[in-house]
Amino acid sequence: MEKLKAKRAWAVAYTPQYLLEMGDEYDIKHLEQLNECLAKGDYAVLSNDTQGFPGDWVIDFPFHMDEPYRALILLEKI
Repeated sequence: MEKLKAKRAWAVAYTPQYLLEMGDEYDIKHLEQLNECLAKGDYAVLSNDTQGFPGDWVIDFPFHMDEPYRALILLEKI
């Protein structure tokens, strides 16, 4: 399995029309927490359609939570 690491991430939400609403960019602390989940495989890819925003995937993490966080992530090429 390929190792994943996010270089940047933004909080996002989907509107009822399934359009992305961008939130704040993750700070270093939250980016580290996201990368821990990526390393463990504790995430679900919702879409690779970033609707023109910079990034690679929209994901939910940690996946095992009842209400996971949703983020648009820009992957670091390892």
